Amino acid sequence: MAKWPGYVPGLSAGAEVDVPLMIDGTTIGVLVIESETRDAFGREDLEILGAAANQASIAIGRMRLAQAQNRLLDGDRDLISRALREASRTPGCLAASRTPDPRGSTPA
Repeated sequence: MAKWPGYVPGLSAGAEVDVPLMIDGTTIGVLVIESETRDAFGREDLEILGAAANQASIAIGRMRLAQAQNRLLDGDRDLISRALREASRTPGCLAASRTPDPRGSTPA
């Protein structure tokens, strides 16, 4: 764990559990749990911590996906905005057209 970039040393004695946070097989972080008590963590603790790390990884993955979608939407909005500005400079390009009324009458 000490070789991990950004590692901050914790307790010098006791127990530590390091559980990787993974997305699609890539480690994106580490859940570090420490105790001042030697051999503080048992098998059940490791199972719970593994489940917590999985849930954290899922949440981080979803957040990253939402951020990527927002960036794409922002890009689309910018593209549409530029296209509308350019179209507004072209005479007649954005002229309103008459849409037939489904009831048979035409709009005034």
